[in-house]
Amino acid sequence: MTHSLVCPETVSKVSSVLNRNYRQFGKKHLFDQEEETCWNSDQVPRGVRRLVRLW
Repeated sequence: MTHSLVCPETVSKVSSVLNRNYRQFGKKHLFDQEEETCWNSDQVPRGVRRLVRLW
């Protein structure tokens, strides 16, 4: 069994979501430990960063 290093009060922000499908791949799925709904991002041009911010 794995345990999250993030508490429920943690706020997150992501730079992009695959096909803008926030319902299936959005930031709320970053830590749900479900492979089928894991956060996923669109491919971006080389040199463009994907960001995940936690606070």
